[in-house]
Amino acid sequence: MKIVTKNELVAILLARKGCCFVGFNAEYSMDDKGKMRKTDNPFIGQGIRKLAETLIMVTFDYDASMERRGDEAAGTGNWQQAVTRADGSLTPLSTHKADVGIESPRYYLRGEFRKSKSRYVNADGVELTNDDVASLKRFLPKVEERTVEFHTVGLDSIKRLTIDNEDYILA
Repeated sequence: MKIVTKNELVAILLARKGCCFVGFNAEYSMDDKGKMRKTDNPFIGQGIRKLAETLIMVTFDYDASMERRGDEAAGTGNWQQAVTRADGSLTPLSTHKADVGIESPRYYLRGEFRKSKSRYVNADGVELTNDDVASLKRFLPKVEERTVEFHTVGLDSIKRLTIDNEDYILA
């Protein structure tokens, strides 16, 4: 297990070639923009966090995956741009389109979603009850179902990542 900074993780991911599976643990503040509907939501401002363990396949061609499954690309990713190498090959990263060309872009791990399990905790780290989670989910955005689910997660949310049988803890 290696402790790395976000910049070191970026370098590791940029150097990674070829398609592979990546597992990661992430923590998401549910108060962040776009995580929940705000209107009449008693959970806003309560410090609720989602803790997730997720498996994705990185460095895959989304459009080609959709075509193989007989679907059209869903037009997702309007806000993000895949990070490519000089030869045009994909990396496991993307950035905001507005960040392309700036010195310190916001990086996101990108890949095809495979599986995830999650739980919600309050500001004190106590897990929410099933009833509270059911109430909370009424305020979460509806997700369109697709045959290929494209997943992006900000590197700031990742706490631990496993790639090529190496474990990395983010400092």
